[in-house]
Amino acid sequence: MATLTLQKFGLIPEEEDHHVFTFILEQPQQLLTARSVESSEVVYGGHRWSVVCMRKEDRFMGIFLKWRYNDGQSASSVSCKAKYVLNLIHRQDYSQNKVFHSTQKFTTSQALLGKSKFASLDNILDLGAGYLDGTGKRLVLELSMIHCSTRFEKSVDVSPSARTRKNASGYYFDTTAFVLGNHKWYMRVYPEKANSNGLPAAYLYLSSKALGTSMEIQFTLNVGQDTTEILTYNFGEGAKFDGFGKTLPEPLYNVKKLNELTVGVEVSSLVIYKIATVYLNPQKMYSPHLYKEYGAAYNRASRAGGYKSGYSSSSSSSPLTAPEAFQDQEGNYWKTDLCRDEKRLTLTFDKGVHHYPHNKTKLLCWSAILLSQDPERARDIDMNGDPCLGYFSNFIDDKGYLMTYPLEKVEVRSPRVWAITVILCGDIINRYLYTIMYLSYASVFVLPPPLLLLLNMCHYDKTSNCNEQLV
Repeated sequence: MATLTLQKFGLIPEEEDHHVFTFILEQPQQLLTARSVESSEVVYGGHRWSVVCMRKEDRFMGIFLKWRYNDGQSASSVSCKAKYVLNLIHRQDYSQNKVFHSTQKFTTSQALLGKSKFASLDNILDLGAGYLDGTGKRLVLELSMIHCSTRFEKSVDVSPSARTRKNASGYYFDTTAFVLGNHKWYMRVYPEKANSNGLPAAYLYLSSKALGTSMEIQFTLNVGQDTTEILTYNFGEGAKFDGFGKTLPEPLYNVKKLNELTVGVEVSSLVIYKIATVYLNPQKMYSPHLYKEYGAAYNRASRAGGYKSGYSSSSSSSPLTAPEAFQDQEGNYWKTDLCRDEKRLTLTFDKGVHHYPHNKTKLLCWSAILLSQDPERARDIDMNGDPCLGYFSNFIDDKGYLMTYPLEKVEVRSPRVWAITVILCGDIINRYLYTIMYLSYASVFVLPPPLLLLLNMCHYDKTSNCNEQLV
């Protein structure tokens, strides 16, 4: 039986949105008799995807990218535009790779797009052609995801009989919800906003609970034919409001007699992250007053040029102690702590639970950079060595992995806060997780100093149960 499984994945350093997933096609000869083979899901841009290899006209292998949007209620209103490359790797000569690249719009009616006559089966199954491995049983396929944007568009009934909801800004209308990044969203529109001289206004709202995470969204909103500029807002934990939007510059034509209005949102970027803390003093545990003070300090550092200027100290409602495990938006638990036996600044990163349910296993690869938020006083500091790679499972007696920096611990223990911003961006497909972590620090005068961790939890998917050895 032919199978298409993920072997490894990576991120192109120069292009942070460029992710590469490498698959192994086992027993490709089975395509001569089987209709098709589909890979496990990968997650990119807040959506789930898979690769499909299919026999075409009995002589060709077709290769396709499949968009796996599974919210039936909003399926007809959502589309995704993706730039991607599908690659069949030649074992000896990279210039002989079979390549298909495209930028295409995926909808639920056209969710499977690619190239039907991608390669001749006779050619790629010939052991001397250079595509099969030495055993003649494996092909290597690469999927490169370079960028994707999501569009939601809906017609809203704004007739007089539908004008039943009103607040201080006037009558408003909500769309149905759609799904992005494992969260539900909806739009709110004011055809005539009372406190904006009757101009129309549109807002994007987070509908579902953010599960303790925050999300930075870049998006545009349109009402009728008018579109806003690109807007950026941090939703979820720490957000001041559940929704964010803009008043448009032109009034709607004959708005009093409108019965239907088309509204839409296009999301060009989604970053999911988590704020956590690591205390330098193990005796210093969580207190609401202390954490609020550090949150305010972090906001001051952010306004001075930090990564997330929209973060609010209101997230202090989460009772964190060091090193308490934190949860990402998919329910995975992680923890990070200061390694107190090392002279130089060293952090540990580990799974946040002793046992994964149902024998789940994850493979992680991550790196970290300390980014100065005050360039006049400190420079960016790279993590020592190459990116870390580690397994996290019930079958491995691990104690976490070390991240070391060329920075003396005494420098961190000085009477300043070193706010460490951790961006953890990863993809889990079956039992695999890819992670990139970046950290930044700042100096503000608060005592005693904790490490504030901001973890980006984008591109997560559920892991599968497995007991077999990882490739």
